[in-house]
Amino acid sequence: MATKRKKPPSTAPRRVPLQARSQRRKERILDATAALLASRGLDAVTTNAIAARARTSIGSVYEFFPNKEAVLHALTGRYLERLRARTEAALAEAPPGSWRELTERWLDALAAFYRTEPGYRELWFGVQLSGALLSTAAAWGDEFSARVEAILSPLTPALAPAERRVVAQSALYMASTLLALAAQRDEQQGALYVEEAKKAVCRYLAPYIEPPCRPGESA
Repeated sequence: MATKRKKPPSTAPRRVPLQARSQRRKERILDATAALLASRGLDAVTTNAIAARARTSIGSVYEFFPNKEAVLHALTGRYLERLRARTEAALAEAPPGSWRELTERWLDALAAFYRTEPGYRELWFGVQLSGALLSTAAAWGDEFSARVEAILSPLTPALAPAERRVVAQSALYMASTLLALAAQRDEQQGALYVEEAKKAVCRYLAPYIEPPCRPGESA
């Protein structure tokens, strides 16, 4: 007899706050969740722990979210908004025509985000291992790899769209892994890992962007 596959927990919020006071309570719950992730890791995040850290009742957590997965999903959305704003600002400051400068500014913005947003590193990697949050992780990765793909598009006309998508995702996940490592080190040592991330990503992208020299030409 076939067994029914267990339905994953819902990540939809229970209600959307309309008043400023309710919005502040919701933000405090997300702040508490981020702090828990940063200090104790994903496994320590429970609705009871969130309520205790936020100094609110468990009922207040359940007023907005049906379970911890929904809280983490909402926190992911907040991270996405903040990261999108930060990376777009960094890309806008890059001089036109320099893809290496563009790449380095993007990586600097991402590295700073890892350091200044508590819990981001733990959630970014943790959701990719959690069955209930796999769709959240996929949407997260897809959004930012699509942004990388859009940047690469005019620079790599010879690439087919499917291949460009793979290159963009590879560059994103390569960068994320190295920058997560950088965020675990002290600031001085972390800066060295950020530089290595820049080298690795630029060297990976260069063959797709810069045509090889013809005989007799210098690099």
